[in-house]
Parts: sequence; structure tokens; C-alpha cells
Amino acid sequence: MEDGEITKEIAPYSQSYTQQALLAYLYEYAAKENANKDVIIYRTITIGKPEKSDLGFKKISLTLSGIVAGENTLKRFLQYLTEDGNTYKFYIDSFSYPMNESNGNIQINLPLTLYIK
Repeated sequence: MEDGEITKEIAPYSQSYTQQALLAYLYEYAAKENANKDVIIYRTITIGKPEKSDLGFKKISLTLSGIVAGENTLKRFLQYLTEDGNTYKFYIDSFSYPMNESNGNIQINLPLTLYIK
């Protein structure tokens, strides 16, 4: 992707935020999943200080660690975090887990980026 294309991709999702609203957004989703008998448990959510990206956008980095009830729950959660049209659109710097090798809970350590105004 060229810099101009990246700018067009990121600009609509740069948004104002408060830590309280951001945490509520994450915990509301976990509560919904937990009510459906799937489980998302956050161990820690670390929110970094705002900084400037290489392209001049302000961003914050988050690290979310916890446990999800299985691969399908994880896939839905990742989609929720990155989907267009949601309140926040996170970008995942890097993430891997052993696909199709887990029959139970999956421990995650997920580095996220959120572009902000």
C-alpha cells in the first residue's frame, strides 16, 4: 500500500476516545459473549500514551491479554475489533496462535493499535 492509500484507509477511523469509553467498549463485548456461554476473560488491558505514527497520525497502542473459550470465539472477537463500521477499528500489529490445535481455552496476548484524533 502506498502512503496515500494508507492515509485514506486510516483517516475515517481516527476517532476521539477516552480510556473509560474504550474499556467499556471491550468489556461490553466480553459480557455479550459470556452471556451466550462463550467466554472472554481479560487478564490485563494496557493502554499506552498517545504518540505519532510514521504517517503523522496520532495513535495509541494497547495490549490485551486474556483467555477466550475457543477458536470460534477468538475469530468473532478479532472480527469485532477490526471490522469496518464499529465504534472503534483496531489494527493488529502481529498475532499468531496454533490454529486447529486447541480444543479448549486459548490464551491470547494481542497487540493492538488505535488511531485517534
